[in-house]
Amino acid sequence: MGDLVDKLLEILPQVATTLTLVAAVFVTSVWLGMVLWTFRDIRSRSRDVIVQLIATLLVAVLTLPGVILYFLTRPRETLAEAYEHALEQEALLQAIDEPEV
Repeated sequence: MGDLVDKLLEILPQVATTLTLVAAVFVTSVWLGMVLWTFRDIRSRSRDVIVQLIATLLVAVLTLPGVILYFLTRPRETLAEAYEHALEQEALLQAIDEPEV
């Protein structure tokens, strides 16, 4: 029994180091994923480079609270959705202005 405990105590630092490394890689991957997702999302919602930089830095520095703040402050529509909405409104206005045949 004593030999088993000694062997476990010998490998414990290696196991702890491995688990710490795995956890660090996981947390870093999640953080990097959030930063990249934020950058791609804000690029689809704004053409302003300063806004893109601030949103990305917000998430990079504050991590999870930064993502929450980003969700609360980001534009509702993407640029493509805003363009489609503007086209729909223009088509409706033209339909109103044209006299019926």
